[in-house]
Amino acid sequence: MRRMHKRRIECTRWSTELPHVVHRTLEKLRRSMQVLSVNDFEFEILYEFGKKWVVDFRYHTYGCGAWQLSGLPCKHAMASLSHKRYHDGSSEPAQFVHALLKNDAYTQTYQPIIHPIHDQRTWPEIPNDKILHLIMKTKLGKPKVKRRREQGESAISKVVRCTGCRGLGHNIRSCKKKFVLSSKPKLFKTIICTFNYFLVVYIFVGETYKPR
Repeated sequence: MRRMHKRRIECTRWSTELPHVVHRTLEKLRRSMQVLSVNDFEFEILYEFGKKWVVDFRYHTYGCGAWQLSGLPCKHAMASLSHKRYHDGSSEPAQFVHALLKNDAYTQTYQPIIHPIHDQRTWPEIPNDKILHLIMKTKLGKPKVKRRREQGESAISKVVRCTGCRGLGHNIRSCKKKFVLSSKPKLFKTIICTFNYFLVVYIFVGETYKPR
């Protein structure tokens, strides 16, 4: 509220068409560049390492695109404006600034007034003002973990590996090689550390397959 009032008063004291922030930004963009006039509206800017750009004041465009994006003339456009003002004494920078960055738009932004209100103790009491939580219903069954896919979205493909020949693209049932159960189970060796003693345990897991 105080900020709105402070800036509203600042707007009434400005005598220029542009706010002070915009005016300072344009002044920083002024720098010495070589400007070549094509006509009253088009200019060619030459600067470091032989680079050149074209400025067109009729359409408020510039080759780098900074003028079109920010609404403020870029440093190359400001150099062209300085060159133009030096020769004909016209073309103020304010007329090439976007309307939303001028004093009129700034004044309209802070024109509304935020009215003060009384202390909270003077507010009327509202019955049943307690906010209740949402009623959550527990659904039957196990909750879904996988994301519901969109229409036309393909499922994630998994690589199938055969446990017999270790080939890809098929399992042991559809494998072209024939396998039989081995009488010798597969042996795994593991080491368990308990109370500073290492215990070697041999684990027999499942049944293995061997080719015929």
